[in-house]
Amino acid sequence: NSFLIPFLASVFPNAQFVHIVRDGRDVAVSHAEKPWLAAASAGSGQRGRARQPYGPHPRWWVEPGRRAEFAAVPDIVRTAWCWRRFTEAALDGLAEMPADRTVEVRYEDVVGDPMTAAQTLGGFLGTSAAGLDALRAGLCRARPDSVGRWRKVLQESEVAEVEKEIGPLLGLLGYS
Repeated sequence: NSFLIPFLASVFPNAQFVHIVRDGRDVAVSHAEKPWLAAASAGSGQRGRARQPYGPHPRWWVEPGRRAEFAAVPDIVRTAWCWRRFTEAALDGLAEMPADRTVEVRYEDVVGDPMTAAQTLGGFLGTSAAGLDALRAGLCRARPDSVGRWRKVLQESEVAEVEKEIGPLLGLLGYS
């Protein structure tokens, strides 16, 4: 929904928007474990929900002048690229929204302190006591080992390639 925020806000004038931000390097590692953008998936016949073929094919969200480059970069860079484009779209769309219709929560905060994250989200959404309990229970299932995985999984050269693609946005979001 990142690219649809202005549309959704106009169609649903009372909608509230929760933006969960996560370190793009961890997102890239998680997504690289899936077949969606993997070069090895090319020609597999697998397709996504919108029927787009899996593999390194440029998607609609790839910048027109960079389409050939998208297909040529390593999978980990491609998945980081995806995170950047969707996060930029979400930030752009949310910037146009009144502050009382949006909240941003960091995934790392959800994992580190799910109770406080649930309180923040529950307060923003105006949930009932039962809803808050369900939110707490759900957020407590977040996996602490998913935070900082990129430090263990990525080679130094891969970190450099990923940060070349998404470094400015990581910095803007406060990730170092």
